[in-house]
Amino acid sequence: MVGVLVLSVLALVPGQSRQALGVEALLLGLAGGLYLLVRRLRLPRRKEDPSYWTIVPVTIIVASSVPMIAGGISLLAGGGGGLYWLVAEIVLAFVGVISNAWILLVEIHR
Repeated sequence: MVGVLVLSVLALVPGQSRQALGVEALLLGLAGGLYLLVRRLRLPRRKEDPSYWTIVPVTIIVASSVPMIAGGISLLAGGGGGLYWLVAEIVLAFVGVISNAWILLVEIHR
C-alpha cells in the first residue's frame, strides 16, 4: 500500500513529463516487488509445509508488481496503455488491502 501511495503522490506532481513518471513508476514497481520477493523467500520453510504456502504469496507479489512495472514501461514507450496500467495497480492494491483487513478483522476472530 505504501508503494501505491507514493505512486499516487508522484503522479500528482504538476508539470512532470510522461517519461519522468514512467521512470518513477518503473523503479518503484521493481524496487517494491523485489523487496517483497526477497523478504518472502527468506522466510524459513519446514519440509512438511505445503508448497502452496510459498507459491501463492509469491504469485500475489509478482501479480501486484506487474501493472506498475508495465505502466512505467508503457509511459516510457509512449504507448500501450500508459496511465491505465497504474489505475489497475491502484485498484488491485485496494482490493488486496481490503481483503487482508477482512481476514484480520473477521476471519481470525472465528
